[in-house]
Amino acid sequence: MLDYSSGGGFAPLRRALAQHLRISRGVEVQAERILITSGTQQSLALCASVLADAGDTIWMEDPAYWGATKVMQAAQLHIQAVATDVLGMNPHTKQKLKPPRLIYLTPSHQYPTGAVMGLERRQTLLDCAQQHQAWILEDDYDSEYRFSGAPLSSLQGMDTQQRVIYMGTFSKTLYPGLKFGYLVAPPALAQALQMAHHDLNR
Repeated sequence: MLDYSSGGGFAPLRRALAQHLRISRGVEVQAERILITSGTQQSLALCASVLADAGDTIWMEDPAYWGATKVMQAAQLHIQAVATDVLGMNPHTKQKLKPPRLIYLTPSHQYPTGAVMGLERRQTLLDCAQQHQAWILEDDYDSEYRFSGAPLSSLQGMDTQQRVIYMGTFSKTLYPGLKFGYLVAPPALAQALQMAHHDLNR
């Protein structure tokens, strides 16, 4: 642990995370595709730097997590605020939506409304991503907490086209001062995100 770590973070931690995410969230993952970050905002910044150029469009929930909005503003992306309803982001809104490069979602516990996205709506957004060749940034915020019933599996676990980058943190389940997050990269993006992660943390 006192030597330079391998790209992506401490290997035993990544292996433990992979097992946890497969069991608890239905995430399709191998440890090699996990990157350890300082939190969700760093995960988002990594994705924005690798996947988008200034001026590209990102669909974001309206209302949205303020931290995510700040990251995307700093990346100079065009933020398209997409209306939410009781099921979260609604891509069939009457708004005129520009084709996105990225789609940011908190489907398991929409921030700040608490809406839980159903399976049909999740599939609709996966289809949108495939149609536009966009990447979904799934922030699995507060997925561990439910008033009733079992949590729904992750959007990433439903994704057959490998267009979802899954991210999370333990700041709510362990303690807020823990600056520890992670992201799970699709196979096609794992190397590029790992290189950017290495450059950011060296």
